[in-house]
Amino acid sequence: MIITKQMTITRADFVRLLRRLAGDGLRQDGAHRWIVDGVCIAVEDMEDLRIGGIVLPRLRVLLDISELDGRTAKEFLELFDRTFRRGGG
Repeated sequence: MIITKQMTITRADFVRLLRRLAGDGLRQDGAHRWIVDGVCIAVEDMEDLRIGGIVLPRLRVLLDISELDGRTAKEFLELFDRTFRRGGG
């Protein structure tokens, strides 16, 4: 199963937080792909989100959790969401 998320975050911030989530378990698998605990994570650039004068960078993040059982997948996704939560939501 592949989970797709649209995230307002720079690539640099994404990688920084991904390192925090994975610790020593992070492996890079190409320029835009990483492996963390059996989950393949890929990012794609998206057009910036513009709201009035505010411009927010966006990424499409693909989380391939196919290798995980249901409980492990749920725990990983909860950890991912907690790690990347900013600004109260």
